Amino acid sequence: MMKLLAGVEEMTGGERIVGASVQLGYFAQNLAESLNYDKTVLDELGDSAGAMTMPALRALLGAMLFSGDDVYKRVQVLSGGERARLALAKVLARPCNCLLLDEPTNNLDIVAKDTLLEALRRFPGTVLIVSHDRFILNELVTEVLEVGQGHAIRYLGNYDEYLVKKEQLEAAAAPLSAATADRAAATRELRGTNGQVARPKNSQNASDGARSARSEPTKEIPTSRPSDREAHRKRERIARQRGQIEAQIEQKETERASLATEMNDPNFYLARKDADELIARYEQLGREVDRLYADLVKFDEPASVANR
Repeated sequence: MMKLLAGVEEMTGGERIVGASVQLGYFAQNLAESLNYDKTVLDELGDSAGAMTMPALRALLGAMLFSGDDVYKRVQVLSGGERARLALAKVLARPCNCLLLDEPTNNLDIVAKDTLLEALRRFPGTVLIVSHDRFILNELVTEVLEVGQGHAIRYLGNYDEYLVKKEQLEAAAAPLSAATADRAAATRELRGTNGQVARPKNSQNASDGARSARSEPTKEIPTSRPSDREAHRKRERIARQRGQIEAQIEQKETERASLATEMNDPNFYLARKDADELIARYEQLGREVDRLYADLVKFDEPASVANR
């Protein structure tokens, strides 16, 4: 990812957009290997420093722990940590306001790490760092970007704060996932094999006539008795009302499931300014679905009483 951001590696998809005023400085893990081993520390830095004055060069090298005659050492005699510090100095010597640092503390001892940390704290621009060094991540960064599973999640704070917030978000999402699963199980139980909402369990004593009115299309029954015609119209009316309630349940369950999926994403609470409103809507839909199921039960109660 760092190579893609730095423009070093060619992208196979997507788009890389760099702001008009952004000047990138890229520190790669193997940057020290590209140093000219035949040059002195001072000359190697000077080749990348552009218009920097000698006092500025010496000050930058001093910040990287090259002082006195150390600046006249040849690169080939430097240790791995010293070469890493020189490579970082070359990055800082170029005009830039956005640093891309890939494992900058590799091969650095404690003193060198503290020196690097102080230099980065004084850097006036933006620093994007990839590191396994937890100390640097806690002392330097103010935001953590977690990349994985096809998306990126942004957390405010240092590395330890990121871990705490991630744990809190996962704990908050767990009950929602369980509630969604329970609701789906209850819905499946109340559905028949044809995908329609079935009668609740407490209506098993309903008459065969009422069951037939719900499960089969109604047909006009020729009769001259007013009471029979009225009963037939009543069954038709009940069937229509049940169908309307079942449609409402289907619609609200679909909306609630969609909200649950969105709320289970850890980025939901950070990216959505209307998170509280959506959570309230999720809970309201749950209450409305419960009331609709209760209305379905009421249709069976008269038939059950009549059957007794």
